[in-house]
Amino acid sequence: MSRAEESKHIITTLIQEAKDLLGAAAPDADALTRGQQKKIEDIQAEKPSPKKPKLSKNTTMAATAKVCLHSMARCIGLFSNT
Repeated sequence: MSRAEESKHIITTLIQEAKDLLGAAAPDADALTRGQQKKIEDIQAEKPSPKKPKLSKNTTMAATAKVCLHSMARCIGLFSNT
């Protein structure tokens, strides 16, 4: 085995060992720096916000109509203090 082949074999062996050791802890492919890796880990560690309960259409439609009527009334001067 030539010296170049031996060097190549050593390098590929070291790379494979590093991959095996890192396993799931391998850096993200999109991270170019440790700072970017930290940001990616922080984002992945965030818990999703709890979903708000869905309102019925009747409730939201009534509320929208009420706001609209109130705004229109204010525009024409029926409610001067609100």
